[in-house]
Amino acid sequence: MHSETQEDEAISSYLSFTNTSDIQAARNALRLANGNLETAVEAYLDSTSTLSSSNNNNNNQYEQLSLDDSYQSDRTHLLPSEQSPESNYNATSPNHLLPGGSSRSSNRPTRAFEPANRPRRSSSKLFSFFFRLWIGPFRLIAIPVSFVADLGLTVFSLIGRLLGLRLPTMSFHWPRPSTFNWGGGATIATDPRTAAERWVRELEEELHARSSYTTTAPGDDPSIPRLPEFLLLGYDDAVQKAKDELKVLMVVLVSEEHDDVHQFKRDTLMDEELLNLLRTKDILVWGGDVKGRDASFAAHVLDATTYPFVAFISLQAKRPSSTVTTITSSVNRSSSNVMSVCTRLEGSPLNPTSSRSICATINSVVIPRTNGYLSRLRTEKARRESDRRLREEQDRAYAEAGRLDRERVMKKKAELEAERKRLEEIKSKELERERARQSKLEEAEQKRRWRYWARQENKSFEPPTTGGVTIGFRLGDGRRVVRKFKADDTLESLYLFVELESTSSLTTQDHHQNYTPPPRPSPDYRHSYSFKLSTAMPRRILPLPESSSPSKLSTTTDHQQTSTIAQFGGLDGANVNVEGNVVEQNSDDDDDDDEED
Repeated sequence: MHSETQEDEAISSYLSFTNTSDIQAARNALRLANGNLETAVEAYLDSTSTLSSSNNNNNNQYEQLSLDDSYQSDRTHLLPSEQSPESNYNATSPNHLLPGGSSRSSNRPTRAFEPANRPRRSSSKLFSFFFRLWIGPFRLIAIPVSFVADLGLTVFSLIGRLLGLRLPTMSFHWPRPSTFNWGGGATIATDPRTAAERWVRELEEELHARSSYTTTAPGDDPSIPRLPEFLLLGYDDAVQKAKDELKVLMVVLVSEEHDDVHQFKRDTLMDEELLNLLRTKDILVWGGDVKGRDASFAAHVLDATTYPFVAFISLQAKRPSSTVTTITSSVNRSSSNVMSVCTRLEGSPLNPTSSRSICATINSVVIPRTNGYLSRLRTEKARRESDRRLREEQDRAYAEAGRLDRERVMKKKAELEAERKRLEEIKSKELERERARQSKLEEAEQKRRWRYWARQENKSFEPPTTGGVTIGFRLGDGRRVVRKFKADDTLESLYLFVELESTSSLTTQDHHQNYTPPPRPSPDYRHSYSFKLSTAMPRRILPLPESSSPSKLSTTTDHQQTSTIAQFGGLDGANVNVEGNVVEQNSDDDDDDDEED
């Protein structure tokens, strides 16, 4: 009876100190602490203060992603012969991995007890207990004060903008950790890719192994032990790569401050069974030491408390009602699926993080949980890729068809333009030919008029009866005509005689056909002879003016324009030949020849 009274008092004190109302959780906590009220309360405060501070530092910046860690408790059934009571306790408490999860209950004193070889100091723990009780109210007061200050600064900034004032930008949001190591110790600020590559190279040098399955540096011995093919990327980039490629990502975190880290590297990371399984299941691997900034951040967001630490991350459907955790700083709230922690292993490489335990977890937890969903996503991605390629091929086909249509239109347009130019050229030639024909007809008509009136004006012209110069002409039609001229007649009179004599038959036909005399040639008409006269022996060309008019066709023409027969000399009794055609060809015949060409 007395023991029950003491137990009730201890439970009442525990509930009072922890400000909780779960009697069963209090009874379990006291039982785990062997009835020590101070130890149970301190364990509760340790867990809640650490989790609340981690949650407050991340709520304002990082996206909360779904944690699907319900199968973590299955690890109690994987290797029962090899698990210690402590590992069973950790494995059956999945929510101890979640920072600030809403489903965390007060009856789960995670990390409440240290191993037996790490005794507690009651005096320091008691001081820490009362210090937390004293500082607690101030933490509660800081929340509304911070809210009021933030609201005041916001209003002040808004007023400053309305007034056109340039105020310094102030923010109360915590940035991504850069100089503080969440795992303890100093961090090394460097580029995430460089840090990852340096850690892998140091790991290779330490274990005398290589970290690539498919490539071997020149001179390397193929018998050198292998390591997982670690991604030489930052943590966020590794998570994004696993998301883009729809693969599982295994995150490996170590801390050089732990004694069993070398054993984990040597026995677990170099195990052939694990390496072959990772390669067979096509699992991406990323790792780092928590002394580095990027690995320290990964340890913080994955809530790694014990090292070595192994977590499996994969793309899974979003569960709004499930407990959440942060695994990356990327924000993508509109997606229907998120990168989630499937399961995690931490602790000694003898059991929780041994190669056999990791292989069993992959085969029994990770692959069954992710294979179906990832396969469906891969199928959808392949379908989308096929649709995209089909659309691209259709677009290329449409573009090619459009190009051919444009070329066809341009070719047709060029043909029409060439045909138009050809027709215009033909029409232009026809017009030119018509103008030439009309010009020839006009010239022939003018010559006909000129000959008619030249004959009329020279009817009274008679050869001299005595004296004179006798000249013989060989006409173009073969006739020979002898005529006597005066010595003072011009040489043009000889041309006129040959012109009229050669066309006498045409003039006679015109005279019979046309009963009315033709009009005189136009005043600007200048007659030109189409033949030349030359003496036979010796051959001399009889010169004449370039043109003449009907008024200058008489024998009394001006002697200043051309020389006379006497002046030329040697024509008495001479034979004069007619060179060229006196009568031109018919213009219609010429037109027919042009059309044939």
